[in-house]
Amino acid sequence: MKVQKSTKKKEQNFGNPVRKIKFKFDRAMLNTFIRYIYSDSKSISKMNLSNLNKLLEITDEDVYIVNRELYTRLTFAKKSLEAILMKGLVNRDSILAYAREMNNDLCDQIIQELEQNGEINEDEIRFVTKAVSDRLQYCFIMIHKEIISKVFYRLDTGDYKYLKDIIQDVKDSCNEMMNDIRKADTKNRNETFSLDPDVFETLVTETVNEATNPASILVTGLKTLNLMLSPGYMPGRLYLYLG
Repeated sequence: MKVQKSTKKKEQNFGNPVRKIKFKFDRAMLNTFIRYIYSDSKSISKMNLSNLNKLLEITDEDVYIVNRELYTRLTFAKKSLEAILMKGLVNRDSILAYAREMNNDLCDQIIQELEQNGEINEDEIRFVTKAVSDRLQYCFIMIHKEIISKVFYRLDTGDYKYLKDIIQDVKDSCNEMMNDIRKADTKNRNETFSLDPDVFETLVTETVNEATNPASILVTGLKTLNLMLSPGYMPGRLYLYLG
């Protein structure tokens, strides 16, 4: 075992991901993303839009550059999300004007299609939310895979001084990956409540199914508490807190 002690470094920065992921969305999917962004549905929260923004930022643009129509739709969606999430724009016309600044003749076609296709329905919203969540979790796994591999390489080569150091590094790396996956997992997030028939019935059904599922786990918003509970509140158990 080597006596040289390694200094742990935070290597992940999802504002600037370790590498891009080669997702290939077709024209129909990109159009659906755009309709999702411009929807007035209460089922789509800022967190849902933030997840979509993270996914598109991680997506490798090189896959789209050879196809002008796909590339323009991808960048139009990203500009629209930037207007909402970064610039704080809420007016539909203002957001469209911001996205149109790319000065691309295809933007007018995209906006025309947006108006012609109409409002996205609840089934499509649930599909997009799930698709984004699954792909974003996959991205985090691929990104953390490289980070965790380096930690296990140190484990294999004995590049640590104390066992407690390498154990803690493995724990931290795995916990950080699980935290990022949980953040992207829409199943672990409270859905927006609405009395709209299309939303209400589905939301109540999903809530009842989750609550009665014996395998369900309630994960809290506190990282340390989740680690103590490993990984959250389990059904059929009694928890007693003393203070």
